[in-house]
Amino acid sequence: MDDDMMLDSPNSLVSFKETEVVAKWINSDEQDTVLMIVKAATDMLGDRHVSPRTFNTLKNLLASCPVAIDCQRPKSHTDLKALWEEVKSFDHPYALFLLGMWAPSVHTRQRSSKEEIAQILHEAFTGQFEGDAVDLFVQAMDAYVATFNAQIYYGKIIAWYGPSGAGKSKGIDALQDKFPTFTICFRDSDDPSGGWPPGDRPAYEFFKSESNSAPEERVAAFLGAFFEIAAEELRTAGVSPAESARASWQYKFEIGSTYGESARGVLFTRVAKRAQNLLSDTLPSKIDGEPEYRYRQLWNRYCEDRAVTLLNIMPTVPYCFIALDECTDIPNVKPIVLRRILQAGHHITKLWFILLGTNTKIQVLQPTASRTKPSARFRKLQCLPTWCYFSFGQLAPPEPDTPRKALEVDYLRKVGRPLFATYKTAAITYINATTKLFSPQSTFDPSNVVQVLTAFSHRILLQLGNTAVAHQVAADSVNSNLRYATRIDGEIVRTVCPSEPLLSLISSDVLNMGDNFVGSLATLVDAVKSATIDRGQEGELYCRLLIIRARDVACQRALGPGLARKLLRDDVEFKGPDCEAADTFAQASFAVRLITLEQHLDALVHLENFNDPSAALELRNFTKSYHVNITHMVRFDDVITAVRPPSIPSSAPVIDGFYVAYGGDLDQPFDLDKFMVIAWQSKAKAAAASQGELVASLTGPMQKDSAGKHYKPAQLVIIMDLNTKAVFKGKGNSCLEVTKRRASIPLKKNNTNQAPWGGYAASTDEEPLTWCLNIRGHTKASYPCIDAALYESSPPTFSALFDEVGPDIVANSMIAQASRSADACLQPLGSF
Repeated sequence: MDDDMMLDSPNSLVSFKETEVVAKWINSDEQDTVLMIVKAATDMLGDRHVSPRTFNTLKNLLASCPVAIDCQRPKSHTDLKALWEEVKSFDHPYALFLLGMWAPSVHTRQRSSKEEIAQILHEAFTGQFEGDAVDLFVQAMDAYVATFNAQIYYGKIIAWYGPSGAGKSKGIDALQDKFPTFTICFRDSDDPSGGWPPGDRPAYEFFKSESNSAPEERVAAFLGAFFEIAAEELRTAGVSPAESARASWQYKFEIGSTYGESARGVLFTRVAKRAQNLLSDTLPSKIDGEPEYRYRQLWNRYCEDRAVTLLNIMPTVPYCFIALDECTDIPNVKPIVLRRILQAGHHITKLWFILLGTNTKIQVLQPTASRTKPSARFRKLQCLPTWCYFSFGQLAPPEPDTPRKALEVDYLRKVGRPLFATYKTAAITYINATTKLFSPQSTFDPSNVVQVLTAFSHRILLQLGNTAVAHQVAADSVNSNLRYATRIDGEIVRTVCPSEPLLSLISSDVLNMGDNFVGSLATLVDAVKSATIDRGQEGELYCRLLIIRARDVACQRALGPGLARKLLRDDVEFKGPDCEAADTFAQASFAVRLITLEQHLDALVHLENFNDPSAALELRNFTKSYHVNITHMVRFDDVITAVRPPSIPSSAPVIDGFYVAYGGDLDQPFDLDKFMVIAWQSKAKAAAASQGELVASLTGPMQKDSAGKHYKPAQLVIIMDLNTKAVFKGKGNSCLEVTKRRASIPLKKNNTNQAPWGGYAASTDEEPLTWCLNIRGHTKASYPCIDAALYESSPPTFSALFDEVGPDIVANSMIAQASRSADACLQPLGSF
């Protein structure tokens, strides 16, 4: 084992503290505490499987410790929960670090965690519902009722459409507390990581079995049997209808028990048998006439009286919901067939249907323009507005009080969709999130356009274009790759990729393995050529990619050679359950790997070409004291004065984006006065940036100090003059010019100040001394991060991407469409 590999996680962008720091601590005065923690770590292991590498890691770590430690492979099992609390009580920054070394391997997790994951998800599912999604849906019902018109809409059917892990099924469970809500789940997989709750097998098998009956007749018979059994249960419950509905149809089975023995299993077995009896007992009769008439007749034959009977038992409730979870998975039944039967019951006032799923088939009657439209003999109706709001980040813990704690992966995984906060450890979350992010494939493929766009979307803000291919990619990404839908406009799925740090870290890992980045960038270029991805008008996409790439390269440079080989090479094939390749997340990652601002700039530009040694040293000394963490980029929901709208020309000193650096103590509470803004503007015109206007005037936004007052601290601004071929004369023909100046406020023609945006101080004298990096060109002569990184066999084709964002290409901008499309994550009732 390489010495530099001892304490790092096998994850290139997520890491423990540095080896040398821990080594010094082990031999410090706190040695007694160290020994207690190490002993706790060995006891904590218990009877879990640990890979040889993990065991040897601890032995090598302790080899230099002057006190003899019994580091034999532990055999006994201790109370893990009590031990965890004991170790945490040390409140030492390295306690969790050492405990994290003992996380089981990925292979072991995948082999033995089904029961564990099922228990975790069951506890979360039966716990209290968090967030405002259900309350807002209840408010929205008034709008749905007022909106519904049988001559316009395709039944009283509301599609709950969103990605995996968003909380759709949990929301339906919570809806049972407000109105009678009966659910049927058609999930087929028995793998709990694929979705929760488990499917109702009797319902699934009823449709899967061979039958001479038409699909629409089987749907009608099953719904009729469902209404009938539900009514029987309510009559015999001896409690209020609402309480009985929840008690009888809730997911009551216990983990580890047989589904058929649970109360729910018994109920659905009865429903399936009753449905089969209905089909057998009903004399076959041909229903002639138009298809719409046939569906009405099937509803009347099997469902009408039974549904009315059920509703009459609950005369005071305003709504009764029938929720069909994963309804696109019903065997031998097309979603349009299901919808036609449900539409036939639209006249029953209180009865509403909810369709849950990740597939657009639950809502789009005609999934793509190339497919056959529904029968022309049906009236041309439309779907009710889709419900896409399921809350986001509702399980996030309180914000940490120090920067170091804010970087812990165990915190970051909880900032996002509720599923990732549900898992108990970062290791389990990482494994299952990776599987979901790139499903249905088991591994990342840099030639797969959907997977590549998924990875980049979670890092550099990809905007999907306005083409048929882009629309299909959006729909596929919601279904398989965790992208959030905001609404469905006819056949077009509007989506967003919200900020989820865990998914950004996972995307970083896969993109930086071997030649994955090289292949993925080639796939991205093809997507831009086909207008699947919006390229931007001034090279914005190119600049975002450069800034993120520089971050990754800087992280890789900070790795020791042995660790780099372990993390970044993909040319060695490992086989077998005990191989080290199975331990992708074996040492549960502790915190995001930080880099200094100096390291980031070193990877982004050629600071060594700076002609003034004293100024270069000053810049390095200034930036080395700041840390940066740029795992991904986000777009502000509200219009702020920190970005350039399309109406402002590229020559105006208005920034396109910024990232932040922190110059304070990472283990002390946040100090707003220690933050610094690094702002940039991209430019794709052939003419060089104006020295007197853009270069002299570009500045970052105002900041707030710890007292809440606006002020302007020291900043750093970057001009990325991508299409300029000229170099800076007299400075070694460098593509980089570095100046330190106070930003001048642009002047009007009458020589009065005309600030194009609100980032300027009241006067030039109040502007701080700001470093300005003016970079010309777009090749590796300007940006060293473009060159091949560690273990990449060839440089990525950055130039090919720039050819697609240059000034000679008309950008397929989505700005207007984005502004027209209300983000349902922020305005859940906006569809009405």
